[in-house]
Amino acid sequence: MHGYNNVRITSNNCQELRETFGNWLNSYHWTIYYTQTYKWTVNEKQALRQFYRLLDYIRFQYGAKVGYFVAVEYHWLRITGCHIHSLLYIEDTLTKSDMFFRTLDFRQKISESLEKRYGWNRFWEYLPKLGAKYYVSKYVIKEDYHLATWDLGGFFKKKVDF
Repeated sequence: MHGYNNVRITSNNCQELRETFGNWLNSYHWTIYYTQTYKWTVNEKQALRQFYRLLDYIRFQYGAKVGYFVAVEYHWLRITGCHIHSLLYIEDTLTKSDMFFRTLDFRQKISESLEKRYGWNRFWEYLPKLGAKYYVSKYVIKEDYHLATWDLGGFFKKKVDF
């Protein structure tokens, strides 16, 4: 599922939609939850360009395969820009392992580099017991029926049909 998916929610069933969306995302394997807030006001295009550059950096710098889900969350009334929330699956192409990318050392190194350039961010280890709903579905499906932009793509180790 590549490309942008704009979803307009007008239903009173937001909680049910979040559950369903979270369950669908849980059918993929994730290793990291990443969020980025920018030093300056950015629009959706700028935020996503930075995100895709980050994925390219990880692929080329570490020889890794990367799968991702990214959601753009707008600040109040879409006036003051946006920030991103993402789930990542990162695997070493030689060892076929994701263990290095779960380490605090890796996450801190990437975070420090991005913070200098773009602003506040965090890379947390993804905890499957919390599930994708906890991490990102609230940013896609909001009670105030505003548009949410999200993208799913890249490499996935385990994909279960939904």
